[in-house]
Amino acid sequence: MTKLPIAPGANILVRDAAWRVRRVERVSGGKRAIEVVGLSEIVREKEAIFIDGYERGGIVVLDPADTPDVRAGHGGAERTEAMDFDLFSCGQ
Repeated sequence: MTKLPIAPGANILVRDAAWRVRRVERVSGGKRAIEVVGLSEIVREKEAIFIDGYERGGIVVLDPADTPDVRAGHGGAERTEAMDFDLFSCGQ
């Protein structure tokens, strides 16, 4: 099994929730600060920063082949766009 890198755009599993990596920076002690946004229902759209090496359960990089693509219409993405359009067209 190949270990996948933690890089912007990667999906990771931390504390039993899925997150999308926005940015990775080196911090003191050779650790990495991983800036993420939530994907799982309980953390959706929440922002967080995890420090690699301090998470008890670790950080698991999810294989892109096993991760659904929200942009492809899964997860209600098209519904959200329609709602946004309706909000801006109200009263016009």
